[in-house]
Amino acid sequence: MGNDNFKPDLGLALSERYSQEITHHFYSIPLIEILHVGNNLFSTMVGYTVEEVDFAVSFDFDNKLLIELLLQIQNKGLKEYLENVLLKEFTGPEKAVFYETPIHVDIEARLGNLVKSKYETFVPLIVEKFENVIEKQIIRIT
Repeated sequence: MGNDNFKPDLGLALSERYSQEITHHFYSIPLIEILHVGNNLFSTMVGYTVEEVDFAVSFDFDNKLLIELLLQIQNKGLKEYLENVLLKEFTGPEKAVFYETPIHVDIEARLGNLVKSKYETFVPLIVEKFENVIEKQIIRIT
């Protein structure tokens, strides 16, 4: 909390109403970047609107789920890029950015544990399943 520029955290809001045992379903979530944030830990942050409130939501997942996501991607170039950036031994944070070819995906997730830092407090959503991956190409008209 501390920084007024941050959107409220959806995980934190959900944790006030639901237990960690509840599975939450999110449909057609646009992914434009994936971060390799730790050994066997990946994360993506997206904006998500609920009842006209814009939230930030962090989806965390492991190597097994990353591979399951990659297997659903048809775009060979995007798949190779993500594999090259993300499927290697963790030596420090890495970010795969793919704004030009966003992935839309349905996500099943449960609430993770509360995370507090100097600048924010949030609850990541722990991905249990990725499905229905749809790739989109952004076409720029100049």
